[in-house]
Amino acid sequence: MYPRHTLIADLLNAPERIQAIEASLIRAAQAHQNAKDEVRDLEADLLQQTNADGKPFPIDGKNEAIRSAQLREHTLPLALAVRETEVTLSAARASLAYEQNRFAALRTVAGLLGPEVTL
Repeated sequence: MYPRHTLIADLLNAPERIQAIEASLIRAAQAHQNAKDEVRDLEADLLQQTNADGKPFPIDGKNEAIRSAQLREHTLPLALAVRETEVTLSAARASLAYEQNRFAALRTVAGLLGPEVTL
């Protein structure tokens, strides 16, 4: 059984929990965007580098597929960081959805229990 005082406390604390999770979601989204920007910046730098004779270095592939493979080789650590931020971002989204659904369920239960519990 779920005591009324616990239900009331959970209802009152839910907006703060949701706000905290939203803040973590925003931080995760910013970290993800920053990681993607780092990869793009490194790729741009790699594509612009040249040898002393003016030939492209280290990305010198003759076609797009070769150049892409060369870029992946040089950006792998940053690409892995992007994947990690994607996981963190997905987890934050799931936490937010869970907490919002929990709050909605608590409000429904409070409504069924009567006016002394509703907000």
